[in-house]
Amino acid sequence: MFSITLGTIDGKGTGPLHSPCAVIFFLILITLIVYMTLLLTKLRDFQTNIISKTSLRLKQIFAAINVAVWVYCLVMIIIVSINES
Repeated sequence: MFSITLGTIDGKGTGPLHSPCAVIFFLILITLIVYMTLLLTKLRDFQTNIISKTSLRLKQIFAAINVAVWVYCLVMIIIVSINES
């Protein structure tokens, strides 16, 4: 998805595949960020010397901010689409 998104930009235009591929890529990215953060949290509970508490907290904050941005974007898309019709 990332390659298709970049390829459409490099082709001097976005084309019909740019938006769907970009959205799918970022959804996969956000899902993986949250999933890896949850795995690291469980791993830290099992083995505390794997990752420091500060580093884990920063990863959790980063994941929460990413999810909040996506929720905000989805809510705004819904609000704008309702107001346009």
